[in-house]
Amino acid sequence: MTWSELRGVLHEHGLITVVDGSDDAAASLVTGVAYDSRAVEPGNVFVALKGEHADGASFARDAIARGALAIVSEQAAPQASPVARAVVADARLALALLAAAFYRHPAASCRSSASPARTGRRRRRTRRVDFEAAGIRCGVLGTVAYRIGDEEREATHTTPERQTCSVFCARWSIEPAAPARWKCRRTRCRSAGPTR
Repeated sequence: MTWSELRGVLHEHGLITVVDGSDDAAASLVTGVAYDSRAVEPGNVFVALKGEHADGASFARDAIARGALAIVSEQAAPQASPVARAVVADARLALALLAAAFYRHPAASCRSSASPARTGRRRRRTRRVDFEAAGIRCGVLGTVAYRIGDEEREATHTTPERQTCSVFCARWSIEPAAPARWKCRRTRCRSAGPTR
């Protein structure tokens, strides 16, 4: 997928307020979508999110140094940027839309169920055991760990961003009939991709 195609997704949803950068980037192939500048790889689109303690836009230079192809943020660059840049009204929504588009809407192929945090731990464990006993590969996206089958990774955030959800589903959608469990409180995370 190219930067031009991803930028078009943001245009379709009326999120872009300003676009600048070279036309060379428009035809460039995007290799991923990242919201943590430390995780940016060459060819990634970096989405700068405003956090409680820091604004991701202040890490744009680091993302560019790591090879970011484009920067998406809620504020314009204070100086000329060597990469393509899109200023959007809502960076968190932009991240959800870009991740869903880049990973080809993987949540559409995942069945999902959710359990409330207070009563959910035992219920999730019971469901997982039931699914696995039936031979259905199961994924769990929780506050402590992410699990796909026997593989387990430590959760980096208690509430995962939509990009994390999309990567999780994309890796896991090799077996599309497998049910997914989401532990995600953000409305956009649940609504950015259809569930069954």
